[in-house]
Amino acid sequence: MNTYLDSLETSFAEHWHDVALSNYGGEELTYGRVAAHVAALHLLFEGLGVREGEHVAVCGAPSARRSVALLAVITYGATVVNCAHGHCPEGCGIMLADETCFAVMETEVKAMRCVLALDDFSLLHAADPVVAQACRGLEERFNALYSGGLTPATLRFRRAAGTVAAIVSPDGLVVSYNTLCHSITAADASLGLTAGDSLLALLPPWSTDTVVNELLLPLRAGCQVHYVRTGIDVVEALAEVRPTVVDSLAVKQVESRLRKPVLSLWGRKHRQTQVAEALGGRVSNVI
Repeated sequence: MNTYLDSLETSFAEHWHDVALSNYGGEELTYGRVAAHVAALHLLFEGLGVREGEHVAVCGAPSARRSVALLAVITYGATVVNCAHGHCPEGCGIMLADETCFAVMETEVKAMRCVLALDDFSLLHAADPVVAQACRGLEERFNALYSGGLTPATLRFRRAAGTVAAIVSPDGLVVSYNTLCHSITAADASLGLTAGDSLLALLPPWSTDTVVNELLLPLRAGCQVHYVRTGIDVVEALAEVRPTVVDSLAVKQVESRLRKPVLSLWGRKHRQTQVAEALGGRVSNVI
């Protein structure tokens, strides 16, 4: 995992001013802004005494900020409990969640030490005044540590022991940092992403494969990842973003628009052309 984190730091430095994560039609985060959010969350985790391998839950709909939260926990060396939207298991002392999740899980949330909103990482719940103070003093600590602002030269991700659990998925599957690194290497060999590739992410980010294919690997390669919220016309988003990489769900949604069955060889070739055009005309890889 250390090799991956070394190359991730290099990627952030090389693409500091490029867009890394974005919500289609909404917020865009450059590699530099992602790094600053991650560094701030690391400071918060330190202030709250989060230990290597301690469970930190991330719960919320797919978005750029949700991915920042995932990245922050993984690059801190803690264990992400990667929750399906609207659900968080017991036993997580700290959680990052969107406010709809917070409302749904009100009774369970009371047992949490700290809950942050995903949209701006503001404090939603603190178990005691010490936790509340750690959150409120975060900006001051960040400015004191990075007096000139975070730069590529001062960016450092933490390294966890390879045997420590990196991700716990909703079905209870535990993936260690060593296994996560092997998954990234295998995905890299299969997908061959390069700097400048853009990816339209539609798959629910609860599975470890999705975290690897649509977050950890693209960021190491210097790609842009675009998230599409529920209710957005995917075909419209594809036409505007014109991604070079899409996931299988995008292909299925495009094909469902072209419902008329195709029987002839010419018809199948024409359909392939229609699908390629509907995907934005630049797709070279499907996850």
